[in-house]
Amino acid sequence: MKNQSYFIAGTDTGVGKTLITLSIMQSLQKTGLSVCGMKPVASGCDLVNGDLVSEDATLIKKHGSQDLPLKVINPLAYKNPCSPNIAAEIEGKMMDMGLVVQAYDEIQSLADIVLVEGVGGWRSPCFSSLGMADIAKALKLPVILVVGIKLGCINHALLSVECILRDNVNLAGWVANMVAPDFKYTEETVNYIKGQIKAPLLGTVPYLATLDYQQLHPYISVQDLMADNDDQKLMI
Repeated sequence: MKNQSYFIAGTDTGVGKTLITLSIMQSLQKTGLSVCGMKPVASGCDLVNGDLVSEDATLIKKHGSQDLPLKVINPLAYKNPCSPNIAAEIEGKMMDMGLVVQAYDEIQSLADIVLVEGVGGWRSPCFSSLGMADIAKALKLPVILVVGIKLGCINHALLSVECILRDNVNLAGWVANMVAPDFKYTEETVNYIKGQIKAPLLGTVPYLATLDYQQLHPYISVQDLMADNDDQKLMI
């Protein structure tokens, strides 16, 4: 059975998409697979030696199974810390899906599985008003949704799932990431969302005051992903 790559989406900005991407990457690598990541579009990048550098893309590069050029991992980088479509307009740099597909194909030729991390939430505009659906569809990838567990996340999670399925994109699973250390209702919230989404819960990641990027794999179970790679749509 062909190994399946995935698109990592989030319910919002700041829900820990990169952290979960690295965690899934490590969990898959523990099974003996070669796994690399990609951040097709990034805004709020730093100018380093004349190049725009994404912190997220740098972490993805560091933990990938192959040593890939940063410009392949992140082909579209923007300086302004705002929605990528706005940053592209301000900076006069066209958003070219062809560059994304070309970079993805290059990475896919070198790794068993590619994890493609989105930017912002599912409807964050990039190439069109559809947002992340444009990239997931162009690369023909099922989605793993990262839900930042905090007040209001139930609404964000269910609306995101509704949009993903309405866009005819397969939802492979979701991850609960504890982003608010003072939120008192984490267990009840996760259980409610779990009861509303038929896609499997792949892991619950605790709030990590100190990040050890080498030890993220225990939080994610990839058994459901590895068990069946068929494109079966999971409905809410």
